[in-house]
Amino acid sequence: MKQNNQNIDLTKVDLTQLDSESMDRLIDAFKGTQYYKHQNKIAKNFAAIIFLIVGSIFMVPVLFTVYALIFG
Repeated sequence: MKQNNQNIDLTKVDLTQLDSESMDRLIDAFKGTQYYKHQNKIAKNFAAIIFLIVGSIFMVPVLFTVYALIFG
């Protein structure tokens, strides 16, 4: 769903008066904005960094164990 208006100001929308179909359309329109795409990219990069850090921490004991078993 392509949107022409990339600047959606949600502060001017009364969300209490929307039915579920209108809310779905509003969410789809928001997902097409540059702000959402930029924030989503930042969140994905942050998640990847956290995953690498946590993965590295858990891999160190495994690597030491494998090293000890091989070269024991």
